[in-house]
Amino acid sequence: MKKQIEDSKLLTISEVVSDFRRKGFDIESHKLRDYEKKGLLSPERTSKEQRRYSDLDIVKIQRILMFLFLGLSLKKIKNLFDLEEKLEKCWSSQNKECSSQLSLLTKKIDNIYGEIIEKIINLEGIMKEILDVPNDPLKGNLLLYKGILNSAVERLAR
Repeated sequence: MKKQIEDSKLLTISEVVSDFRRKGFDIESHKLRDYEKKGLLSPERTSKEQRRYSDLDIVKIQRILMFLFLGLSLKKIKNLFDLEEKLEKCWSSQNKECSSQLSLLTKKIDNIYGEIIEKIINLEGIMKEILDVPNDPLKGNLLLYKGILNSAVERLAR
């Protein structure tokens, strides 16, 4: 069962949507609910069952949007998140059963990230070509996405 909270510092679903729209993302409340239904997000709930999104939830939404932009399906994103969670549990528990699974989980995650990096490299090439075209109406959006991709590459390199 979800933990109930009363923290006003967390964002409501409409605040999250509004913040993302101000940043140029086309996202709707129903998409966030869909991500939750599919197990990609699990925001906290108030006593009145209203969703409240933390900073970690916001980062997860950013990752979901980036992965969708790169062409990953929600199913593959869910798989990646599940693998990362299993890996984190194995690292923290450090028991023998988990240690035998660490290399397998790491390999699976590396394969997905390899696919993501390949998509980023391909997109960077396409974006460079478009950005070189003078007065292209997509240029503003692409500069935003280029920043997101550069940030993603930096995170993946860590």
